[in-house]
Amino acid sequence: MKKKVILKSSILAVAAGLSVFAINSVFADELPVQFMGVNDFHGALEQTGTARLEGETVKNAGTAPLLATYLNDSQKEFETENAGSPNASIRVQAGDMVGASPANSALLQDEPTVKVFNEMNFEYGTLGNHEFDEGLGEFNRIMKGEAPTPGQFNKIVDEYPHEASKQEIVIANLVDKDTNKSHLTGNLIPSKKSQSMIRPLRSDLSGLLRQNFQILFCVKITNNTVFWMKQNRLPNMRVN
Repeated sequence: MKKKVILKSSILAVAAGLSVFAINSVFADELPVQFMGVNDFHGALEQTGTARLEGETVKNAGTAPLLATYLNDSQKEFETENAGSPNASIRVQAGDMVGASPANSALLQDEPTVKVFNEMNFEYGTLGNHEFDEGLGEFNRIMKGEAPTPGQFNKIVDEYPHEASKQEIVIANLVDKDTNKSHLTGNLIPSKKSQSMIRPLRSDLSGLLRQNFQILFCVKITNNTVFWMKQNRLPNMRVN
């Protein structure tokens, strides 16, 4: 069966940095799949900045509502172009969604950002260095929508309506030093999407080593995962 890659690219003027690409499916001769990814959002719900995009300076880039508009417009364009045939559009955040955030997110432990990414329908995420700013335990808490220990932060955090993230966090090579197991939900996107993702952390994130985590060698874990994917007939892969 011959498979065809459908590539979709678009310029999206947002300060967070957004990329769009598409890959093929193992179940059909041609199945357009759009991945829309953002990184380094850092809780910038209302902040704007200046960005250089395709050689041009774009002022007032940013804010969550503008990002959501670009995402929705790009998905609508993709679905219109592929109307009448099966297609899928998937939203991914590639790390540093939280941490080093402005006050309107940081004072509430970045829980408003978790809610906003739910509203923007992000399905998958991974870890950047800032997800570890207050420890992986605290990041897991806000992603699970759990209340903090009373008095751990302040009254507004205690009383804030907590909401679990809809994202599945994927990471290939971060494990607990004591158990040699990951704290997170898995290394691969579920096979129901007919695609697989590997996202190794770089080994230069030395601050993680103080939090009882071990970063496995990227090349080895990637090769092992690729071998597993091929054995399970999941040939499509993207390595960041």
